[in-house]
Amino acid sequence: MIFTELGADLDGRTVADALLTKVTKAQGAATVSAQFGPQHPEDILQVLPAAAPAISAPPTQYVQAGTEVSFKISAESVVPAVLSAIDVPAGATFDTASSEFDWSPMPNSKATMM
Repeated sequence: MIFTELGADLDGRTVADALLTKVTKAQGAATVSAQFGPQHPEDILQVLPAAAPAISAPPTQYVQAGTEVSFKISAESVVPAVLSAIDVPAGATFDTASSEFDWSPMPNSKATMM
């Protein structure tokens, strides 16, 4: 499919003279048809899913009871990603605005986070 600047002259007519006649969707693709005078161009546009975000977190953290542990988690993505946490240990917090995890474990506390 060739895209031409709107208002460009094509044999005395402009792209604005073209008439979009049909758009059909089927499993990740869209067929676009148009009419431009006697011509009926058609093309298939493939719609690709966005890649999964790449999440970065620190390696395993070992912390003595009563000592605060704090770290940030990040996500790189082509679309905006918002991180959240569920089932954090008692007393722990995860700030979705800063993507920071904070916790001061008490004696006999144990948690595995993935």
